[in-house]
This record gives sequence, structure tokens and C-alpha cells, in this order.
Amino acid sequence: MIRKSGHPVLKDLLSRIIKDERRHFAFYYNSAKEWLSGNERAQKLDRWMLDRLWVPVGQGVKRQEEVDALALYLFDDEQGEEELLELDAKIGKLPGLSGIKLMSKALYAARERVRSDPRWAWRLIENEEWAIKPPKKSPIGDLTGRRTPQEAGTS
Repeated sequence: MIRKSGHPVLKDLLSRIIKDERRHFAFYYNSAKEWLSGNERAQKLDRWMLDRLWVPVGQGVKRQEEVDALALYLFDDEQGEEELLELDAKIGKLPGLSGIKLMSKALYAARERVRSDPRWAWRLIENEEWAIKPPKKSPIGDLTGRRTPQEAGTS
């Protein structure tokens, strides 16, 4: 999202969230590594469950097209796909999970749905103001007193 928006405040906010989430990921990753190490039964169960039951965040709450729209908006370019493959590779380092594809599999499934219907998901992205143009009123002004060029009447 940082790459896509180019917005300095969003970049700062998301950078802070990412830093915090890295700590969470490290904790859960190391906990999983400890639980799975030397426990073949747990490894097989974990792999079976991830292969069959794991879904991206939002699936089941949002429509499939909405979930796909987010995946495509954020990751349907070379850098985005590489980031997902790196995450899959990191997860694949856990005992019993070698070669697992979770994140990239979700992106590839979204791409398949687009191949069947080229407007799939993209119609949602193209109709979202946040995805196609800058906001008319910036919440920055509420926090800093600064105004967007539109608010100042200079655009």
C-alpha cells in the first residue's frame, strides 16, 4: 500500500504498523517453529489444515470479488508478486511446510478469475475513489492545520 499510495502520512503510519506487525510475526513464527520442531504429527496436521482451510483475511466476510480486488490492487505487479513469494518462502522454512504456497496461491487464483472475466475485481478498483484519485479533503488538516491545494483554492 505504501508503494501504491505515495502518500507521506500514510507511508509513515503504515511503516509504524509494519514495524509492530514484524514483532507479532516473529513471535508467532518462533512459537510455531517450537511447536512443530520434532513433532511430525503436528507438522502433518498443520500442513493439511493450511492447504485446505486457510483463506486470505476478509474471505468469508467480504465477497470473493472484493477480496480479489484488494489482492490484485496491492500485489498484481512484479514487486508485489515477489513480496508474496518471499512471504511464502519464509513460512516454508517452518518444519513440515517446505514449498507451501498460501499468499501467492491466493493471488494466482484471483488472476484466474480475471482470465475468466477480464472485468472481475478491476471494476471495483476502478470505481473506488481512493484507488484512482487523491482525496478532496485531507485528514492531515485536522491534525496539522495544513490544507490540501483544493481546500486552499490554489488548484
